[in-house]
Amino acid sequence: MPLVPGCNNLSTNAAHKFSQDFTGVTWLAVHNSEWFWSSSHYTPYKPMKVQVTWSSKPCEVTILRHVQHIEITEHRQEKKGQKFRVHTKGLNLPSPTQHDLKLWDDFMMQFSDLVPRLYEVISGEKFLKDRCRVASAEATGLIDAMHSPVPANSLVLLRDSFWLSTDIMLGYQSLLKQTFPCIWFKQLYKTISVTKRPEKFPRIIVGYWNLQEKHWIAIKLDMIQNYVAIADSLYSTFQGMHDVVFQDVENIATKLGHSGELTRYTVDVPDQCNCNDCGVFACLFQLYMAQTVSA
Repeated sequence: MPLVPGCNNLSTNAAHKFSQDFTGVTWLAVHNSEWFWSSSHYTPYKPMKVQVTWSSKPCEVTILRHVQHIEITEHRQEKKGQKFRVHTKGLNLPSPTQHDLKLWDDFMMQFSDLVPRLYEVISGEKFLKDRCRVASAEATGLIDAMHSPVPANSLVLLRDSFWLSTDIMLGYQSLLKQTFPCIWFKQLYKTISVTKRPEKFPRIIVGYWNLQEKHWIAIKLDMIQNYVAIADSLYSTFQGMHDVVFQDVENIATKLGHSGELTRYTVDVPDQCNCNDCGVFACLFQLYMAQTVSA
């Protein structure tokens, strides 16, 4: 049975079968690459001579790179007179490996087990009273917002295609603070109130910044080595706003008693592939910045 419609060539069908079974990125060497089509996501490289075990003469092989994809096809049918015309539109997306799928399933099962408990907590009267009490204490300055518990309703929204809320960002910073006690983790786009003498403040601050109330970035202010580092997972889109961010961070440093000139760095970081994950990227950038001592 031909796997490729209308084609009975064994090599062509074998190449098609291979392309369906590979996961992730696969490299293979073939003697004849003409049947390994780009439509099946094969990319050929320059042929080379190799010594084989079954001949005393070198043979020519081509190295192929294959990236597994999932093809999503949409069929639309139009009636024209008495005939039907079918329009097909296809989309190819990178396919996760079996290991990725298992991890995803494991995490989703753990989260599914947690969701009923979260909703039960949210609906409880004590939870609502506690949140009002915490909000009131934060407003009056009695406690630091970073040390307040992450509300359960924010945890419920901690799933695919949802933006990370400020509560989640603060909760992650509280974890970082436990690991890096010598670094001050702050939400830098908020006003930092100076209630202690400037010399009592940590000289290294790592935090996040929200651009236009829709995009999280990470920032490191190092008043020992005199630099500001900015990590943005959508740099090409938001780089025009970084000048204002840098000036605001300079003002924060001045308010904290820093008098030296600050150098600005843009950290080379991966780009996000959607419009939802900036919060996740900003959290991991803060972890990276806390681990990295120098510019």
